[in-house]
Amino acid sequence: DVLAKYLGDASVEVRVRLAVAIGARGERGPAGALVEALEANRKEPRVFEAVALSLARMGDDRAIEPFTKLLYAPEESTVELALAALAPVVLRSRDAERVEDAVGKVIGFAESIFAYENARAEDVAMKQRFLRLRDPILGALQTVTGQRFRSATAARIWWTRNKATFL
Repeated sequence: DVLAKYLGDASVEVRVRLAVAIGARGERGPAGALVEALEANRKEPRVFEAVALSLARMGDDRAIEPFTKLLYAPEESTVELALAALAPVVLRSRDAERVEDAVGKVIGFAESIFAYENARAEDVAMKQRFLRLRDPILGALQTVTGQRFRSATAARIWWTRNKATFL
C-alpha cells in the first residue's frame, strides 16, 4: 500500500494521520504494515494509539497476537488500549484457533491480575493495577463473549463450558 510505506516517517503527525487514514479506509491489505508500526511506535503514545485503533477498526486477525502480547506491558494505559482494540478484532475473526488463543490469553491475564484483588498492604502497586485494569478486562471479555463476568474465575468457568459452542 502506498500510504503504509510512510508509517516510518520521522514526523509524529504524519504517522498519526496515516494510521487514521489507513484505518478509515477499512481495507485489510495494509494491516501488516500497521502491525509492524504498532511495535515500532510503543514509545510514541499518539502514534501507538492511532495505529491500535486503526487495527481495531480494520478487524484484521494479524493484530490478535500483538495485542495479546501487550497485555503484560508495564504501562497500564498500553494494556487498556490493547484490551479495547483486541475485542473488536476477535469479534470479527473467522479463525477459531486465533479466537480461542486470544480469549484464553485474556482470561489468563485476568486471573493473574485478579490474584491481587485482596492484596495485602505491601502489594499496594499490584492492588492499584488490579483496580485500574479490572473494568477494562471484564469489558473486553463481555464484548467478545456477550457475557457479564464479575471475576476472572467466572470467565474461566464460562469459557471452559462454552468454548466449543462459542467457536
